[in-house]
Amino acid sequence: MYCTLRFDLLMKMHESDIRAIITKDPCHQLVWFLDACYRNQVMDERRLSDMQGYLATVSPGGPVYGEIGMVLYSDFVTQIFSLQLFNNIAHPDSAKPHKTEHSLRWVATRLKHGMLAQKMLETRVFEEVEYDRNLVRGFMSTLRRIVASDTRRNRDLHHRYPDQPTDLVGFDYHPQGDDQGADGSDTLPLIEELNQTVAVDEVAIRIFSQYTLDRLLRLDLPALTQALPVYSLYLASTAGDMNVDKSSDRAEAAIRSVWEAFIQSFVSCIIADLRPLYVPILKYGRLHEILIDRFLVASAETSPFALRQVFRLCTYLQSHLLSAHSNLSDGLSSEHRTDAFRLIAEWAEDACRVGLGHLASGAGGTPLLPEVRTELVAAAQTLVQKSPPAAGAHQLTLRSCPHVKAFLDAGTGQP
Repeated sequence: MYCTLRFDLLMKMHESDIRAIITKDPCHQLVWFLDACYRNQVMDERRLSDMQGYLATVSPGGPVYGEIGMVLYSDFVTQIFSLQLFNNIAHPDSAKPHKTEHSLRWVATRLKHGMLAQKMLETRVFEEVEYDRNLVRGFMSTLRRIVASDTRRNRDLHHRYPDQPTDLVGFDYHPQGDDQGADGSDTLPLIEELNQTVAVDEVAIRIFSQYTLDRLLRLDLPALTQALPVYSLYLASTAGDMNVDKSSDRAEAAIRSVWEAFIQSFVSCIIADLRPLYVPILKYGRLHEILIDRFLVASAETSPFALRQVFRLCTYLQSHLLSAHSNLSDGLSSEHRTDAFRLIAEWAEDACRVGLGHLASGAGGTPLLPEVRTELVAAAQTLVQKSPPAAGAHQLTLRSCPHVKAFLDAGTGQP
């Protein structure tokens, strides 16, 4: 939070043309370059070169390194750097492989720098830790092979089924019993090869998260079927993520930060207005089974933050399904719309069943923090209050949804 505040304050001063900051804060120039990335939502070679030039002027071992680390660990910067790394991995410059590897190591080192900012400021030891060359060549080359394999598989699928829509490559498109070669099993050994690195390296899991979101935006179900279980390793590493107290170990705080950023982005991609992925997810049983039932709702078992995201998804869907704009643009038939309300009710019931366990003992047996408990109960209350009569038999009511009622009663102290 403090890193994001540090970045946002400098951004605001930049926008307000407060020139006094130029002589007061040595990090201002770095933020200026990052501001350009923010406005364009991309980090191009020019901005990368600008940042490299700036950091070359900073004296190594000085306290400014800690301040720079805070800027680099803000939410936006970690996202844009990890996205840059994934793009370089997925689309390398084949004509300049050495330049690609150098760029990968430099950006990965910057991410590592940000992750060590708190430790630098606490210990007053300001040393740059270069990202491991073996991890660059090992983890990143394996991920590149996975992306290439996904691309080949999807191209082959579209050749086999040329009459099917091209924005979805899930199992639903294959005739009964014709799933051979389309389940992503060709990448499973590669995913397993990544598991050990992803479980212990924050840079690796952030890059892998960008890969997973890229597959989600493509609705590449075979790839997602293999990728999503990787996050169980992360959830197994800490109990309660959002519920961990502020005094918890720094490693647990990092795990929590990565997980929350990913699962929030996961839901945001599904409900984004630009390309509403929720439409095919609601229409195709295999999609909502794997993405929502087996992943999002299942993650709520050990993650109060994931539980909050289930409530967020359900609240958005039930309100959006009623809007006039949605009725005209999403292409859902009345039958699909009715079934969507059924799914929302089922997800809400499952979420509240899981939530009862969190209220009773917390994630991993750790009691929920009061603010987390209040937030979850308020989210469930909003979901029920906004459930429309148009949902018919699937409207969320305390009478028809026993787990929802039990969750709200327990959360509000009702007998």
